[in-house]
Amino acid sequence: MRTVFLSVVAFALLTGTPGCGRQVPPAVPELGGPQAGQPGETLSFRLRSTDRNGGNVSYLVDWGDSAPVSWSAELAAGRTFVRTHVFEAAGLFQVRARARDETGLESDWAGPLTVRVAFAGPERPTRPEGPTQIWPDTVLVFRTTVGHIAGESVSVQFDWGDGLGTWTPFRAAGDTFQDRHAFRAMGNYGVRARGRDRRGNVSAWSSSLPVEVGARPVEPPTELRLSQSSGVYVRLRWNPGRNSDSTRYFVWFRSLDSNRFAVVDSVAALSCVHDPIGATGEYTVSARMGGREAFAAETLSTVPVCTDTVVVFELNAGGPAGYGWDSMTRQGRVLSMTDTALAGMVAWYLTDLTSGHNGPVYYLASPHIGPGDPGGRVPPANWPRSGLVRVWGSSQDPLPEYDTLLYQNTVPVGLSGSDIAVYVSTGHYALMRVFEPDANQGTCPVVSWFQPVRGLRLMRRRE
Repeated sequence: MRTVFLSVVAFALLTGTPGCGRQVPPAVPELGGPQAGQPGETLSFRLRSTDRNGGNVSYLVDWGDSAPVSWSAELAAGRTFVRTHVFEAAGLFQVRARARDETGLESDWAGPLTVRVAFAGPERPTRPEGPTQIWPDTVLVFRTTVGHIAGESVSVQFDWGDGLGTWTPFRAAGDTFQDRHAFRAMGNYGVRARGRDRRGNVSAWSSSLPVEVGARPVEPPTELRLSQSSGVYVRLRWNPGRNSDSTRYFVWFRSLDSNRFAVVDSVAALSCVHDPIGATGEYTVSARMGGREAFAAETLSTVPVCTDTVVVFELNAGGPAGYGWDSMTRQGRVLSMTDTALAGMVAWYLTDLTSGHNGPVYYLASPHIGPGDPGGRVPPANWPRSGLVRVWGSSQDPLPEYDTLLYQNTVPVGLSGSDIAVYVSTGHYALMRVFEPDANQGTCPVVSWFQPVRGLRLMRRRE
């Protein structure tokens, strides 16, 4: 029995069995904590080790960076110990830890735990998109796109180069953000953007979009309009577009007898009255500022619109007796005096004021007297009233101004033909050249010239 005991004691001395006085190091600690973080963020790591000797333990953590390491205070073995650390720079760090008991025995290293430290906020925005050549005081829109490493919502701020914009409302990462800005002064600017998340993380600035703010280009005048003044003068009006008040406008006129435009006036206003001295032709307007000039796209005309020879029938001769002008083309055409649907288009009709068509005198008559014509073929309708007067002298001169005492409801056609001025219900003037009537056929050839500008009496034309 004694022999067995010694053997057991000897074996215990050789194997270091606990309880026989031999100390062992604490267990390798359990190491846990985040595997990712941002530079400057405080990260917490958990450590726990057991000690078979039943004492206290302390911990040493190697953070894998240049931070100094030291042993922690002792605490009961088996309890979880939390230690914090701040990684100042981005990178991959290998975190290790070991435990030490009260006698100084140390465990092996635990880990490593790999920690990726990187910026986890908004990504760098794309370079803003927008106009690159602009002029002062023009509101413009610029756009950029911003992502987020963690997919969080973001806000964007633009740097205009002449000041910072306000932060936009938060929107989903990856969306396109836009903001408006007007540069007050000419110069070269760089527009860039940055993002921010709800935790206050701010991205780096995007690359800059170069923007050149120069003098506003001269824009051509638009919406040219012609009207008459006193019947023989031409009034032009136009819109300036976005031209400044210092822009000057030049009125150009090309008479019917010329092949080139010439400046007839220069104004700072948006209208002009020109005296063409009886001439007709084409007008346009240009805007000029600082040696730059832009011409209007429109060219407007005061040249009478000619309709070549057509034959009009006397009211009872069996053909169309009315004549009028298309409201769009200003071309003349013959019209029936029995079709009330066409009543509003008729400017005059041909009649001998008898029940037949043998004349001997033919007249141009205002349509409104048609229902009372002795020919008896014109049904009641809303026939317009026109004024007619025989033109004596040169028909190239301005037509007589409309007056109810001068312009009549009927004008006789001379046996050898006549030039007759017509004032239609729309306020336009026209000239009729009526050739010798054919009483046998009850017909009369006519040519017309219609002035497209309401109230203008100019009739200069090529024949």
